[in-house]
Order: sequence, then C-alpha cells, then structure tokens
Amino acid sequence: MSERGNAGWAWQAPPYPAGPLQLICLDGKLDLPELWTTFAHEVSHCWLLPVAPLDRVPRIDERARAADLPRRMAIQWRRPDLLMNLTRATSRAAALTERQAAALARSWGFVGRAADPDLCASEAALAAMSMPS
Repeated sequence: MSERGNAGWAWQAPPYPAGPLQLICLDGKLDLPELWTTFAHEVSHCWLLPVAPLDRVPRIDERARAADLPRRMAIQWRRPDLLMNLTRATSRAAALTERQAAALARSWGFVGRAADPDLCASEAALAAMSMPS
C-alpha cells in the first residue's frame, strides 16, 4: 500500500461473532503526522459508509468479482461506450466518497494529504480511471 492514494483503506469486515467490525489498514511507512491524518480519513469512511447486515457482507474475493463484472460485460458485448460510462461513473463515485471522508477528517482538525478534499477526490478519480483491464 505504498502507492500514493493508497495509504489507507477502510471497509466493513466479514462477519464477526460480536457484531459489525470495521477494518482499517494503514501504510506503516507514513510519517507520524500523515499516519494520524490517514487514520482519521479512514475512520471518516467508517462513519460515512453504510454498514451492511452481517449475513450480507461479501468476502474480499466476492467484492473484486462483483466490481469487475460490469467491465467484463462491456468488453464481452463490445460496447466501449458502456465501458466509458462505467469508468466515468466509478470515477465520480470514488471522488465523492474520498472528498467526503477528507472533509470530515479536516473538520475534526486534521491536516495533510488525507484531509485535503480536493486532492483526495482527484487522486480517487484518477485511480478509478486507471484501473487495470
């Protein structure tokens, strides 16, 4: 996770006996101030993203297959227009999600890359557009 824009990640964990568990993974190579800001950014995602019922939380491999399905279908159907629309929609959704998390972290008083809504939004949009095919 050393690539810029991938210093942290948050998502609902697979089912855990005690109830919903949120996972936050951070890049251990970050300097301390940026580590705290990235942690706040990821906590913001946990606060902002909906929590699914435990019996409906997909595994990581299931998430990857589901996320890739529309792209594979567009390629199989030879519909580059659908692929472009999917890329734009994914890019906009990723940018909005990251902008909101960064803004919440900033509202808590954190500063740095992970608390910069414009930077986070642009990095997320770029990453969504450059996903490997």
